[in-house]
Amino acid sequence: MNIWDFIVGAVLIAAVVTAIYLSLRRKKNGGGCCGDCGRCSNCTKKKTGTVSGKMDNKNTEILSKYFDELSLTELYEIIKARVQIFVVEQDCPYQDLDDVDYRSLHIFSRNDGKITAYLRAFQKDSETVQVGRVLSLEHGKGHGGKLLHDGIKSIKEKMNPKRIYIEAQTHAIGFYEREGFNICSEEFLEDGIPHKSMELTFDGGRSH
Repeated sequence: MNIWDFIVGAVLIAAVVTAIYLSLRRKKNGGGCCGDCGRCSNCTKKKTGTVSGKMDNKNTEILSKYFDELSLTELYEIIKARVQIFVVEQDCPYQDLDDVDYRSLHIFSRNDGKITAYLRAFQKDSETVQVGRVLSLEHGKGHGGKLLHDGIKSIKEKMNPKRIYIEAQTHAIGFYEREGFNICSEEFLEDGIPHKSMELTFDGGRSH
């Protein structure tokens, strides 16, 4: 068995275990939400007054690495996080692993060895970097916003694009607008989920 067979097998096992766990949580909560997605009204009501809304910066670090720079543990944790969010939580079976990862800059925040937020960036064309697979595992603590803010800086330093392009889920438009992204398309469906294209352009070191 080579290392990729091991990683893919481990991720599939983790996805199955997570799916069973969430299914049990849904049954416990009377169906529907698992009770811990952090997005629906049930979770929002449950978490009101319990989340500080501040990120624990004491043990949090933000890293940006190209594929060949990732350790096996980092790669495994990234894949596990992506499967948890985009396949299991969003109930959207699709092929997450693709060859784009090989040429991507992987940017992630880590707290006590565990990934809390992640995104990847890759060259779309000679002037444009595309950002995707944006996720946060701990909702309401600011990890996602902090990662996007610092990730943009890292992309500018390491990839030097004239613009950053993203296909954002419609419900998250405001999240990207806070960092200066502007809508540049009509709404469209991707894997059955509404999206809009957005761009962040740079002019003389400033974004607009």
